[in-house]
Amino acid sequence: MKAHCDRLSQKLSNPAHRDWFTDSPAGGSDMKNVFNVLNILLQWTWGILQNIAGLAVFLVNIRKKHYIYRNCIVTEWNSPDSSMGLGSFIFLGKCDANDPEILAHEYGHTVQSLILGPFFLFIIAFPSLIWANSHKLQNRRKTRNISYYRFYPERWANRIARKKTGICPGADTDSGKN
Repeated sequence: MKAHCDRLSQKLSNPAHRDWFTDSPAGGSDMKNVFNVLNILLQWTWGILQNIAGLAVFLVNIRKKHYIYRNCIVTEWNSPDSSMGLGSFIFLGKCDANDPEILAHEYGHTVQSLILGPFFLFIIAFPSLIWANSHKLQNRRKTRNISYYRFYPERWANRIARKKTGICPGADTDSGKN
């Protein structure tokens, strides 16, 4: 796990050498390019609602640091400890910017967007925002020692992240403990 995270950190530290479509060194396979173009097309049709929201947040943060990760535009924004994935956009808070597990988790949300399309906002985004920002739920998680990742949108995003990236965010996700 540590070696994989180190490799990912090295990869992310030099985004200038990444190809927009393949997230691989320039010159990726033609089939992978076709798949990635279809991925982007699907995000911007089936997932148009969250992509418009993500684009709006991106434009507000246009002067921040950006790079490409697996067909997603990643933005390191000023939020101290808040990260989110909206369609083809990932926003990493200051404390999360160098954490490959958080990046993988947020990438999981972008895959949820591909799967759920226009239902993503109602099934994933809104419940996740409430789970993250409700003081009552924050206190309940703290007093009962419940992991943030126990809630279904977060647990599912972690499972997708493990399958798609090999990174295991929230190692004790399924037990519900931090």
